[in-house]
Amino acid sequence: MNDDDKKYETAIFHELDVTFHPNDAKHTAYKLADARVRLEPYMNEGEKFERFILHVSGLVMKAEHVKPEAESASVAGSSPSLPPTGPEEQSSTMYDLFEKWKGCTKCTLCENRQQVVFGSGNDIAPKFLVIGEAPGPEEERMGVPFIGPTGSVLRNALARLGVDPDRDGYITNSVICFPRVSADLDQFRGPTGVEMLACRERMSEQFVQLMSGGALRGILLVGKRAHISFFHREALKAGKYAKESDFEKFKLKDVLGWWSGPLPPDWGDVKVMTIYHPSYLKRQNFAESNPEYVAWKKDLETFVAWSMHSKFQNSRVI
Repeated sequence: MNDDDKKYETAIFHELDVTFHPNDAKHTAYKLADARVRLEPYMNEGEKFERFILHVSGLVMKAEHVKPEAESASVAGSSPSLPPTGPEEQSSTMYDLFEKWKGCTKCTLCENRQQVVFGSGNDIAPKFLVIGEAPGPEEERMGVPFIGPTGSVLRNALARLGVDPDRDGYITNSVICFPRVSADLDQFRGPTGVEMLACRERMSEQFVQLMSGGALRGILLVGKRAHISFFHREALKAGKYAKESDFEKFKLKDVLGWWSGPLPPDWGDVKVMTIYHPSYLKRQNFAESNPEYVAWKKDLETFVAWSMHSKFQNSRVI
């Protein structure tokens, strides 16, 4: 690249069409207005020519997503813009992490999995991160987190608040493999402490990538295991459980609301909130008018107000 060309490394495009054809399985066309595009040059070892990574950020005005007819219906319901995305539609850096972890054998969950459920959403500059407990059978089949019957409760609750986690945030789980009860039974069980700790290095690597975008303001931990997986060192020191693989005595109600403990100084204004998992609400057969369900929705409103609009509200603990 000569000096005259370098001035085009960053440019503003008032009309830009970006089309992806991952493995010919899907077609996604995005139309962006005033999008900022940055070309990052790189070369693989031994290559004599220069490649470029295209980084695009801007306001998504229109998205068209075409899937095979059998998969055309959105499981998650009336999401306001983009459909859930799989890892093949994420940035080169996050895709590299997916390639690294899709064959993980760090715990026994790998023995019966069909595929890993790595993450979904905006991995360039998300405003928030959602961490759940583990994928279920529907998530494993589709390779996308929080699209089954319980996960859709959260997606639709966010949609009613005008938020799309696949546009505004990023979703992953404490473990990326579906924890089956047995090899021949697609029944969900909670991941063990050993399994969560085996997957924590992967979560940390994803978190570093998401933080690098500079827009992350909120982390939503959905359920007891998500909280312990993310804060396992702090919970261990606080005596919440006796050892790293023992978390059954941990009481989620003790930490509901904003996390009040210290966070690393390089996190800036990132705040962490823990809420009940939607599966808990469904197990209790709560109607949406139930006080506990109302409080759950209020917590989501508080989280969105901070993550999307920088309006912080005081912590609430049940």
